[in-house]
Amino acid sequence: FDYNLAKFEYPEPVRIAILSYFFFLIGMVAARNVDRVNAWVVKWKTFLPVVTFLSGLYVFWEGRVKYVETGNYLSYYSQWRPSILIYTLLAGLTLYYFFEFTDLKHSIIAKFSKHSFFVFFVHVAVLEAIWLVIAKNLFGLTLGPAGKFFFDPVFFGMVSFVSFLISFMLHKIPKSEKVLG
Repeated sequence: FDYNLAKFEYPEPVRIAILSYFFFLIGMVAARNVDRVNAWVVKWKTFLPVVTFLSGLYVFWEGRVKYVETGNYLSYYSQWRPSILIYTLLAGLTLYYFFEFTDLKHSIIAKFSKHSFFVFFVHVAVLEAIWLVIAKNLFGLTLGPAGKFFFDPVFFGMVSFVSFLISFMLHKIPKSEKVLG
């Protein structure tokens, strides 16, 4: 499988839209089989977080290797990889268990989730801006193993913070929730 994104015939937004539609279809099937999904999630509740964490590490490793091979940062955060699909499904099932069958429904995470729909639409633009302005130069520095270890969480934190801040500020506009979700 060739990860050089420049060779693909469809631009990244088209592929992400197709992938998002695929998740929509999976959601429709899951909604029709809620009892079976619930039984499966409860049965595998201890195994799911472990496999989700391991698949997340694999996704990180895969993106890093492809970035180093190609030099194209799009290969680092591209959502159009089979591993991303598997990781997203596992993460969704894990979070579903925690929010459906525990007391986390009313946590601060649940409050953040009301902004997630809008954040989904702006995070790529925010990621791109932060990468070009700050992170690209930092990633190229010789930071050593400790610096590289902290780079990803800091980068993720910056992108998440800015994306949610934009969402939070725009949701302060009266009646904007009807348009922004």
